[in-house]
Amino acid sequence: MKVMGGRAAPRGHAGRAMFARKKVLGVLVIGVAGVLVAACGSSASGKTSTTATGSGVPCGKMAIGLVGPLTGPDSSFGQADEDSAKLAIDNYNSAHPNCKVSLVLFDTQGIPSNTPPAATKAIQNSDIVAVLGPEFSGSVEAGEPIFNQAGMPTVTSDATAIDLSTHGWKVFHRTVGSDGVEAPGEAIFTVKNLHATSVAVINNGESYGAGIAQAYAQTLPKIGGKVALKATINPSASNYSSTVLAIKGSSAKAVYCGCLYPEAARLLKQLRQGGVSLPFISDAGSIESSFVSIAGSSAATGAVAGEAAVITSRYAPAETFLKQYVQKFGASAAQTYAPEGYDAANAILKAIAAGNHSRSAINKYLATESFNGVSGHIQFNSNGNVITSTVNVLSVKSGSWQYLTQVSVPAKLQVGG
Repeated sequence: MKVMGGRAAPRGHAGRAMFARKKVLGVLVIGVAGVLVAACGSSASGKTSTTATGSGVPCGKMAIGLVGPLTGPDSSFGQADEDSAKLAIDNYNSAHPNCKVSLVLFDTQGIPSNTPPAATKAIQNSDIVAVLGPEFSGSVEAGEPIFNQAGMPTVTSDATAIDLSTHGWKVFHRTVGSDGVEAPGEAIFTVKNLHATSVAVINNGESYGAGIAQAYAQTLPKIGGKVALKATINPSASNYSSTVLAIKGSSAKAVYCGCLYPEAARLLKQLRQGGVSLPFISDAGSIESSFVSIAGSSAATGAVAGEAAVITSRYAPAETFLKQYVQKFGASAAQTYAPEGYDAANAILKAIAAGNHSRSAINKYLATESFNGVSGHIQFNSNGNVITSTVNVLSVKSGSWQYLTQVSVPAKLQVGG
């Protein structure tokens, strides 16, 4: 994950609760079934309600829904998506005064179980022709089956879980690179740049950490590396001495941690305290300023992590977007995934500008969408993933995460389509 002008807590990337996708799915059937009954069954007035189709909405009435955390601990990410969407819509409306579009907000507080009711409300609003979000992987898991059944096109800008693109959802799209690109990129950097072919692969035991660590591990043998050790740490624990000893006793020449920044930093600190000086690699969930303060500046220095998202200082269109964003909203910097959110809104708006005013027409258009956005080139493959092959690698230097290099990930190494 990344932030322009600072790093944000990876809770916005998906959040500790949002990463628990398997647990979400365990309760999804009951939750979705209840929502679908409410959507298609009897209303409070006793009349039978029907799900709106959003078919052929006239100019001036068309709206885009936004489903995300507008309140609660993750609200900064919802605000970023809202601001990005408003900026895109304002620009669109200025250029198309005879066919204006509005924005309708649905707050999930970043909680997956809040997403089905929000999805149902969005579907029932006949003016809404497409949805931005849901935000976070867990919320996509919870809400996308409902959107898919209703034929409501969705574009998320910050849900990176690999398996989101494997469910066969016909309305799912994302403008951010998935963990299936990020993890192989981190593995390539480990083997090719660090020349470490034997790696201890650690994960935090949660869906996100275990998933990205698995993708990393399965990439290693394809590029001349191997897994020297596999281990799981408890993200709530404070003592990782047994894991440190296991790493010391292995043939590992580097350590990879599929983790969020708190446990990744604690593990790195204890590795250094235990005399282990091996290179330390992690994922986007570690790219946060608190990683340095928890591990300590000395221990953190040299740690690396990858992210399949744009870095504004390395991409001119993103810098231009940042200036406009800051000027409009008076912010000192744009929040995490704001460029991807802007591109998500523009993908839908380009469909509307081309004369597509129904959900089905917009969804069909997105399958052929191709434009140069502020986060990179936007084009969706058949699984809804944005077509991308680059991972930015950052390293801790002088007490902060700084850009180091970019890694290209060939399609044959990408996981999950």
